[in-house]
Amino acid sequence: MTKSTTKRWTRLIAIMSIATLLSGVSAYNAPRIEAAPAATNTNASSYWDGFELYPNDGYDNGSNNTTTTNTVAAKMINLGDNYLGVKYKFGASTETTKVFDCSSFMHFLYMKQGIDLPRASYEQATVGKKVQRSELKKGDLLFFATGRRGKGKIAHVAMYAGNGKILHTFGKPGVTYSDLKDWDDTYVTARRIVNDDIIARAKSSMQRSGTPIKAS
Repeated sequence: MTKSTTKRWTRLIAIMSIATLLSGVSAYNAPRIEAAPAATNTNASSYWDGFELYPNDGYDNGSNNTTTTNTVAAKMINLGDNYLGVKYKFGASTETTKVFDCSSFMHFLYMKQGIDLPRASYEQATVGKKVQRSELKKGDLLFFATGRRGKGKIAHVAMYAGNGKILHTFGKPGVTYSDLKDWDDTYVTARRIVNDDIIARAKSSMQRSGTPIKAS
């Protein structure tokens, strides 16, 4: 190799070294873009499709909390309307909206409001505040002993929708509205989950970390 050739290679290596260094600096200063997490649920009808809880309505900046118990109840009932006719399946997974059983449906409606109910109907009957039938409000949960778990034991849950109607799912109709009076023989109790305190806590948790709070 001649001296001139050696000099050319030396200059080329130097230029390449500088280019590599500059590239590294540029990459270091570039904004980090984190890859989206891999999907863990490929079901197109996931619980979390269109999951938009508590948009910024001024709550975080100290103004009045505009989300009321009536608003939350109306949201749940309106959401339930979108699933009228969806088939009933006992033991349905809480990871799907293609089928529901009675308690997974209530779990779904409340979870969409940032409130995590227990999974089974008889467990759901242990949270919230007991209310008399004469005091029912929209969004309250009603519990029934249908015989599946034995005489007198809670085995079904529905949501009070107002005007003597309940929103729930069972048997052939799937998600449907029924007259509460038609379920008189199996009615056991009612619980109120939604109140100003749980709304405020759920809203704060969802806006801060996207984490629903446990119903209590």
